[in-house]
Amino acid sequence: MSRSQALIESAVSAFQSATPATIYQWVQQLDSEYSRHRYPELLVHHLPDYQLDKSSARAIVAAVDAMKLAIQLQLHTHSRRVLAAAVICRALNDSLSKWQDLGLKQPLWCAAFKSQQVNSTSDSYYFCQWVLCLADARLDADVEGISELLTGPYRFRYWLFARQLNSPPTMATGALLENTTSGQQRYLLTTEADGWLTFDAQRQKLTRITANECQNWQLADIKPNNDILKQLDYIRALNQNLPSVSFKAPKPLLSAIKRYTSGSGALAPVIRHIQQRPLLAESIRLAAAQENLQANDPWRMDLKHLYLWLGGTKASVVLATASLQQQFLQQRVPLQQSLMQRLNLLTELLSALSRASKTPLPTPAPLLTLLTAADLFREPSLLRASHWPDVKQINSLTKHSWLGLSDNTKTTVGEQRLARQLIARWQLEKQLHMLVDGNSNHPLVALMGICNLLVLRVFHPNAAFSNQTKQQFSAAMTRLKLDSSSVDRALAEATAKSLPYCPLTELSASH
Repeated sequence: MSRSQALIESAVSAFQSATPATIYQWVQQLDSEYSRHRYPELLVHHLPDYQLDKSSARAIVAAVDAMKLAIQLQLHTHSRRVLAAAVICRALNDSLSKWQDLGLKQPLWCAAFKSQQVNSTSDSYYFCQWVLCLADARLDADVEGISELLTGPYRFRYWLFARQLNSPPTMATGALLENTTSGQQRYLLTTEADGWLTFDAQRQKLTRITANECQNWQLADIKPNNDILKQLDYIRALNQNLPSVSFKAPKPLLSAIKRYTSGSGALAPVIRHIQQRPLLAESIRLAAAQENLQANDPWRMDLKHLYLWLGGTKASVVLATASLQQQFLQQRVPLQQSLMQRLNLLTELLSALSRASKTPLPTPAPLLTLLTAADLFREPSLLRASHWPDVKQINSLTKHSWLGLSDNTKTTVGEQRLARQLIARWQLEKQLHMLVDGNSNHPLVALMGICNLLVLRVFHPNAAFSNQTKQQFSAAMTRLKLDSSSVDRALAEATAKSLPYCPLTELSASH
C-alpha cells in the first residue's frame, strides 16, 4: 500500500464518525506528510480505487488544495490546519450549527462558514469557497464554478488565490500532458510562474516546460497507472520546495564585526561571513549602488572595498536591516500578513513624519520598524490569535495599544527584550538606546509614538483616546512642532504608499 492510499484510508475512518476533533487529527497527519513528501497532491489519482461518496472525495481533494494554498501564502501552521479542517467540514456538511453541536468553537474555523449577518463574511470563508470550487474542477473537470468566482461581484476576494494557479485547475499534479505537434508525453509535477516541471517516464528524466512552450501542451485523457504514481511519489519527495520556517541569527558574522570594530580582529572574516549569505552580500551592493558611486560600478567592485567605502557603522545598519527582514518574513504566526501590513504602514509613516517634523532618523525607517516590533513576534497573545483585538480605546502611544492594552500591562512587547538584544548585537546602542531606555523626552520617541497611534487609527478609526493618551499625543506633537494638518498629510501619503488593506488581511472576521 502506498502512502497516498494509507492516507485515504485514514481519511475514510475519520469521516465515518466525523467530529471536529477527528477531522483535525487527520489534517495534522496530512500536514505532516505534506511537509515531508508533498505526495498528497497525487491523492486525486487514487480516489477511483475506493468506493467514496462524492462529499468525502471532495473533502479529501479540497483539504490537499487548502494545504497547498496555505503553504504558498505562508500561513502559520495552526492557521493552515484549521482552514484545511474547515474545508473538510464544509464539504461533508455545510452547516455551522451541525458542527457546533459536535463541539466546534474555534473562531477561525467557525468563520469559514457563510455568515448570515450583512458585511461580516470573513476572509477564511472566501479561502474555503475558492478551494472547494477548485476541488470540483479537479474531480468533475468543471471550471464553471472557478469562473464564477473570478468574474462575480466578490471577484476581488479571489484574485490573490488565483495568482497561485499557474495552470488550468483541471491540470492536477500527476496529470499526463501531450505535445500537440510532436505527440511526446510527460507527467506534470509542479506548476510555477516561469513554467512547468514535468517527468518524462520513458526517458526517466525531469524536464522544464517554459512559459512560452506551455501553449503547445494539452491534457491527455489518460490516468497514470500505479507504477507511474509510485515514481511520481518518489520524485515529489526529492523535489519539495516548501518555505523554511527556521532562521538562525548570524552569530559568527556578528562576532566577527564586533572583533573588527573593537580593533581586535581583521576584516577578512567579516567579508567571508557576508559572502556566505548571498542576501546580505546583495544588500551591501545595493546600498552602495544607491549612493551613486562616481566612476565605479558597485556590482563589479570587491565586497571588501564596498564595506570599507560604506564604513562599519553604515554597513552594520544595512546588514541588520536585511537580516531582520529575512528573519521576520520567515516567522509564522496566524496574523503574519496583517502584522507585516501594519509594519509597512509604520515604516512609511516614520519616513513621512520625519520629513514633516525635520526630525532625522538615526537609521533607515525599515530598521527602526523591525527593531521596535521585534517583540511582537514573541508576544503570547498574538502567537495563536486568529484576529486582532477590536480596540475601542487607545490607551498609550506604544505598540501596547495595538493589542488594546495600556503601558502598565506586563507583556513581551513592553519588556522589549528581543529589541534590546538586537540593538546590542548589531552595535546600534549609540543610535537607538533612547527607544528602549524609557527616555520619553527624546524626539525619536515622540515620533515613534505618534506613528504607533496613527497605525492603530487606520485599522480602528472609531477608537477613542484615553485621557493619558490625549496628554501624551499633545506633548509629542508639541515636541516635534507638528500640527494636525501636517500629520493628516503624512498619513495620507503613507497610506497611499503602503496600501494597508488587501484580501486575506486577517483570515478571520474582525469587524
